[in-house]
This record gives sequence, C-alpha cells and structure tokens, in this order.
Amino acid sequence: MRHIFALIIIQRTSSSFFFYPNFNDTSSLRLNGDAGLSSCGDGGAYLYSVSHGVNDGDGGDSGVRFSESSATRSEDYSYPYSVLGAKEASRYLSGFGQRDAHGLSPDKSAGQCPVRLRLTPSRAFKKSSVLYHEALPVLSSWETGFTFQVTDPSLQCTRVKDATFGAASHRSCTVAGGDGLAFILHGDSSVLSGALGAGGGGLGYEGLRNALSVEFDTWFNAGAESGDLPFDHISVQASPVGGAWETGEDTPFITSGTSTRISGPPLRANVGDGQLHTVRIAFYPYLKLDFLPRFVGSSALSQYLTADAERRKIGTLAVWFDEVDPITKEVAGYQPDAARNHTLLPTLALPLNLAAALRVPSGGAWAGFTASTGATSWQKHDILSWYWTDV
Repeated sequence: MRHIFALIIIQRTSSSFFFYPNFNDTSSLRLNGDAGLSSCGDGGAYLYSVSHGVNDGDGGDSGVRFSESSATRSEDYSYPYSVLGAKEASRYLSGFGQRDAHGLSPDKSAGQCPVRLRLTPSRAFKKSSVLYHEALPVLSSWETGFTFQVTDPSLQCTRVKDATFGAASHRSCTVAGGDGLAFILHGDSSVLSGALGAGGGGLGYEGLRNALSVEFDTWFNAGAESGDLPFDHISVQASPVGGAWETGEDTPFITSGTSTRISGPPLRANVGDGQLHTVRIAFYPYLKLDFLPRFVGSSALSQYLTADAERRKIGTLAVWFDEVDPITKEVAGYQPDAARNHTLLPTLALPLNLAAALRVPSGGAWAGFTASTGATSWQKHDILSWYWTDV
C-alpha cells in the first residue's frame, strides 16, 4: 500500500480591521491637543477617562477688537451663539457670511448620547488630533467610514457707537463657526500617533510632513493662497514630493491652501449645519474607470501620476459624502459588515499613486482626525463612529 502525504501551507496576508460604533472604549486611540470625549452630559468626568467632559459647554471665550473713524467707533466681538439665544440673536443677524443652517449640540437637551470624540469645544484657539495607535496598511485596497456632527457655532457681531458721545448707533451679527475638521493619513515616523499640526485655518493638520488629508472646511480664509470658498466645502490635500523624506530633512509639508490641494477647486457641501453626516473613503490600487465621471484634480496632482521606484502604479482615491442609496433615497449606514446592493458614484475621486504621496516603505501610515477653531470663530467638532477595513 502506498501512502501519500501532502503538506498544505496556508499563507494569510496582513489585514487590519476595527469598528467604533461609539467611543466608550478608546484604548487603541491617542488623543492629542484639545481632544476629549463627551456623552452630551453636564461635563462630569468618567472614572476611566480624564478627557471625558473636558469639551462640554461653550462659554468663556470672547474676542473684542476696536476700530475708529472721525465720527464712529466700531467694536467687533464674538461669543457663543447659545449664550445670546436664537430668538435674541435673530434681531441682529444681518452680516455677510451668515450661516442659516446650524445647530446646537445634543447636550442642550435632557439626557445623554453615546460617547463621542469631541475634537474641539466651542471655544477659541483650540486644535486637536485623534489617531489610531499603530500604522495601518494603506498601499493596497482599504476603506474607512465615519459619522460626524458640527454644532454650536460662534456669533460674530459689530457694534457701532458715536465716537464723541458713545451712544450706540446699531449692531449687526453673523452666525459663522469655524474652522473645520479633516481625516488624515501620515507617514512621519518622528511623530507617529502624536501628530498634530497648526490650528485656525490649518485645521490641525497643516505643517505635517508626508501626509494626505480629506478636509471638511467651514470657514472662509481670505487670500489667494487659501483658495477658500465663502461656504462649506470638501477638498483633498497632500504633501508635495521633494526633500530627503527618509530623514525628514527639507521635506515639504502639507498645507490647507492651493499649493498642496490636489483635488482641484473645493467642492461645496453642507458641513457645519448641525446635522449628522456620513463619510466613506476608499482606495483602490488600480484605476477605477467606472468612477471616471467624478475624477477631479489640480496641477498639484501631476506629481502623483507616475509609477514609483517600487513599480506601484496609479490607483484611485474615492470620497463619498452623505452617500444616498439610489433605491431607498436614504443615507447609507456604515455597518462594515452590511451588504451594499447598489453601486454609488463617489462625491469625488482622484487618480493618484498613493505610495508616491505618502512614501511609506513599510506600507503603513497613521490614520485619524484633526480639527481646529480660530480667534473669532469656533464650534464643536464631533466624531460619532469610525471603522477601518482592508479586507
């Protein structure tokens, strides 16, 4: 009798998966800067997390700036919209840039909400990042999705007085919160999960090296370099190629302006309207030609449209914002194991060699979120859920 033996070797490729339906557990996340947790309560801290409740509330910040002419004296100031109240504020809403769609956070009502990441409170000069604790594989197929909510915008007012007698002439106000949030990937091994960039118009990511961001901007920064629009918008930014990126010497850094914007003109979207929004971002290591109608790009994108030294070729980065099912007409949920029965075109897509943009020899990059507020504009930036999968 002849016996035949076979040796079967099953090789499993490395994969990553996580899902936060809420943020009761943040053991694999690193909170930087002004990031905290909130359950829409009264600000009482949970025993397991000193960062819980630190970003509740909206008061305490105000900025006053004076300007004078021969006849009048103007006072420009900002304070929380919720302090004045909607009814009182509506008497003075007449300024440029008025945000008609906005909301107050759930902690204005009784009860609590599932624990969320509160990237910034509704206060001035805040910035933060929240990053997964280890690098994730990004050069092959992957998908991530999250829900967010932006609430409690600041109120900016101008009060005009008679310069001689000090008598009040008139007042005008504008609801205009800032500055926005971003999803980021970065490969800077010197900062790892502690990465945090510039605040204000930098949205918490500007200044990072070897990085890519999908930003959700709510504030108009004037100036040719910013390339901003006077309404909420989405854009994709990436660090320019150049410098000795292996050592970090003279490596160009990412900005929120036109010089590193690879997605072309910002795409208008209702970001800071107080509603829950869903985002899905996916990367395909090949050109996904069925997304061609949504391809966008700028001159800054051209440096990522070639194969790299390891012969990785051009892939496709796709972003869905408030993805709506064409059959049910409802915003799609983001349960990672849920079957998707309908193919939906993304909000925008870019052809790019992600290996050239991130330059991570190990194939891994750190992923997470950033946000910031400004000197005269602020709001709460909340992340309610998040998943990542490369399966």
